[in-house]
Amino acid sequence: MTSAPRFDPPTLETTRLRLRPWHPDDREWYVALRADPDVARYLGDGHPQPTAARRADFERACAEWTRIGLGPWAVEERSTGIRVGYCGLPLWREGTPEEAVEIGYGYAPDAWGRGVATEAAAAAMRWAIEVRGVPFLVALTWPENLASRHVLAKLGFAYEGHVDTGHGPRSFFRVSRAAFEASPGCRASRATSD
Repeated sequence: MTSAPRFDPPTLETTRLRLRPWHPDDREWYVALRADPDVARYLGDGHPQPTAARRADFERACAEWTRIGLGPWAVEERSTGIRVGYCGLPLWREGTPEEAVEIGYGYAPDAWGRGVATEAAAAAMRWAIEVRGVPFLVALTWPENLASRHVLAKLGFAYEGHVDTGHGPRSFFRVSRAAFEASPGCRASRATSD
């Protein structure tokens, strides 16, 4: 995967959402989002990182597109342009015999419970499968993060056990292209890219 051709981040659109490349003015919004204790609760060690670490995380995430041709998008409402979170495709190297593409996301609390995570993740996964030819994806959640587990179930992910991430055990999931394409989340969300 790391030797794949580089891609400029595309813009993906669903019925309600736009997944777009990050802009420089997104950085402080991202830093503030990741400072929210409710958002940080299921990320990393479960606590907000220091501000400098959140800024560095933003820069590192944005650089992934140049380095490996995958990465995160800012997620915004199409109708208003309001940012609601992020969704992306980092590489995961632990717990698999080879590099795997992971689906990862984080959303502002006012976006929770509206199907935003499923809709955005389905668009990102479809792009990874159809454009990049990714044969399967993985995902990790805190074992007690029932909302995220529900999103993954709607996207066809199957639970495969636990892995230790250095911040404690995480539930590990995998989905094949066929399982994703048969999932309710995939069928309900169709993406287009420009």
